[in-house]
Amino acid sequence: MQKVDLNLELEEFRQIENKKGQYKALYDYVKDMCQRLKDKFTQFNMNGTENLWLLKPGCSSRGRGIKVYKTYEKVVNRINQLKGNTYLWVV
Repeated sequence: MQKVDLNLELEEFRQIENKKGQYKALYDYVKDMCQRLKDKFTQFNMNGTENLWLLKPGCSSRGRGIKVYKTYEKVVNRINQLKGNTYLWVV
């Protein structure tokens, strides 16, 4: 019959439970951070990893002036750079 050290078994169990608690805390933190981002950035759910955003001057035709951006943030930054410009933009 094999002898079992119950103190060692209990310590291993405590370590496993502690790691579970750490993962749960990390999960809760990430979940909370995502919610805060959703609250701050209205387009959060639309900003995926494979999106393309088209920015088009509202006053031109035949595809002139169209720019393609990978993230919504870059579109917003570009529009902010052009604030003095009198063009209207279509996203």
